[in-house]
Amino acid sequence: MDDGSVSHDPSEILQRWKEEYSKLFSSDNTKVDSEFVEQMQNLNSQPESEYENLPVNQTFVYNTSTSELNEPISLDETKRALMSLKNGKAVGINNLPNEILKSDVLSKTLHELFNVCFSYESVPGPWCRSIICPLLKKARISATRWITEA
Repeated sequence: MDDGSVSHDPSEILQRWKEEYSKLFSSDNTKVDSEFVEQMQNLNSQPESEYENLPVNQTFVYNTSTSELNEPISLDETKRALMSLKNGKAVGINNLPNEILKSDVLSKTLHELFNVCFSYESVPGPWCRSIICPLLKKARISATRWITEA
């Protein structure tokens, strides 16, 4: 909740979700925060300087057809990628189901975010995390076996 506590009351949880999603979809979230851009630039400067100091043993020849890969991501590309997400799949670390990610308002925000990430060659830290759920039944059997064998 707002004070950092955890609630198990379904009505409180639903109310909280309603409040947060109404904020998300009612405001203009298509603008990128200048503080975020500054953080991305700072994150990008360190690997860039390390890259410049690497010893180069071979010369790469870039094909001119790859230049289109370096163009900004279009809104249409973002929408197509979001629409290709399957419904009913497990949520990730952000707890957002794919059905929410397909929203037109959110697709514009994600489009801006993807282009910032693309141009500064960096992604937010939470994108590098995942949720791993162990199978508890198997763990319980192993624990029981260990206890009985000991």
